[in-house]
Amino acid sequence: MKNSNLSENVIKNELDRNIVKEIFMPMIYGKTLISTIDDLKKIFKFSTQKEVIEVAKLCFRFWKERYPSMENLIVLIRSIGWFASYMNKSVVYSNPYFTTTHDYMKMEKIKIWIYDKKKKKRSQITLRLASDIRDRRKTEMATFVNFIHQKDAQIAMNVVNSMKSLDKKTPFYIVHDNFISTTQYCSNISLIYSKIFQNLNEPLSIINEFIYMNLYKHINDLNINGFNEKK
Repeated sequence: MKNSNLSENVIKNELDRNIVKEIFMPMIYGKTLISTIDDLKKIFKFSTQKEVIEVAKLCFRFWKERYPSMENLIVLIRSIGWFASYMNKSVVYSNPYFTTTHDYMKMEKIKIWIYDKKKKKRSQITLRLASDIRDRRKTEMATFVNFIHQKDAQIAMNVVNSMKSLDKKTPFYIVHDNFISTTQYCSNISLIYSKIFQNLNEPLSIINEFIYMNLYKHINDLNINGFNEKK
C-alpha cells in the first residue's frame, strides 16, 4: 500500500473481522461504494474523510480483482432476474423440495384524507402502495440473494433429513448455516454437510436450470425468432 499512514492508522489498528464482514457481505445485495463509505465513516471515527474513501475503494477493487468469477456470476444471475421482470414475469427459483417466486412492484404514492376526532379536523396523509408495474431494478438486485438463499435452504433441509436418517431422535438445531447437535452426533455433521455439497449437482447445471426457467422458457413461449423447445 502506497499510503503508509493509512496502513498504520486504519488497516492495522482498526480493521477487524467484523468490519471486513460488514464491508463485503452486503456487496451481494448490491451495496454501492458510496453507501460503504458512509458506513465506514461511522466505524472509523478517528480517520479522515480521505482515508475512509481510500479504504472503501481498496475493498471494492480487491473484490473485483481477486474474485472476478464471483463478480461475473452475480451479474449473470441478476441479469436473468432483470430479464424476467422486463418480460413482465415473476422470477422463479426451484429445488427438489419447493418452488418459489418473487415479484417486486413499484410503489406509488396515494394521498387520503383522515378525520381527527379529538382535534375535530381533517388532514391529509400519504400512503405508499404497490402498483401493477414491476420494479426491474429492485428485482435485479434481489435475484442473486434469493437464488443463494434458496440453495442454502435446500442444503439445510438435506442435512436435517440425513441426520434424522441416522436416528429419528437426534437433537438438532439450525441457525442460518450453523448446525448444532450433541457430542454424540456432531461428528457426523461435517461429513454429511460435505457429501450434500458434492451431491448438489454441478454449478453449471444449476445455473442452466435457472436460465431455462426465467429466460429461455419465456422466449420459447413467445416463439421469438423461431425458438421452439421441441427442436
